[in-house]
Amino acid sequence: MPTRRYIVAAQACWAALCHALALATLGISLVLAGQTSAHAQTTDAAASPAAPATYVLGFLQYFRWPDEAGIERWQICVPAGSTADVAVYDGQTARGRPVSVRRLGPGDPVGDCQVLDLTAAPAAAAVELLQSARRQPILTVGEGASFCTAGGMVCLRRPADGSGFEVSLTAVREGRLKASAQVLLLGRRKGGS
Repeated sequence: MPTRRYIVAAQACWAALCHALALATLGISLVLAGQTSAHAQTTDAAASPAAPATYVLGFLQYFRWPDEAGIERWQICVPAGSTADVAVYDGQTARGRPVSVRRLGPGDPVGDCQVLDLTAAPAAAAVELLQSARRQPILTVGEGASFCTAGGMVCLRRPADGSGFEVSLTAVREGRLKASAQVLLLGRRKGGS
């Protein structure tokens, strides 16, 4: 018959194993979800060049647009000078709708975009497009805390700052979008409740 000490040790080992298994399962599910148009937030994914696009696709799952019923396809807009790997968006769907990409030239209207992927945009283009999208129901995604300070909605953290993202609730409200509680739990909130 096992002694109490062995039972306690076995329980502690089992708890540690269950915790490690739960973390591994969560990590795998987030990576797989990111590959199927959901949100992936892992250190390995954040280090890869496709990570910003994976995040952008995931955000389509967690944000709601005012007249969403009329959206037939998700239009992700990227500035012409962006180095974003837009091939990641090819053939993707989110919430039952296909995803398409449009490159924006200088002065192009942004009104038909649901998302502005400014993660790899030249600084001048990002600022101009961010101002054009302000107060419109367009999810703006960029990199660095300064992007949220400038009015962006979702700011991916740079690798040096650790993986993840921040959500500017002020900018989300101004754009009349609704953020799921899940995305707020996954990211850090800025600018109100």
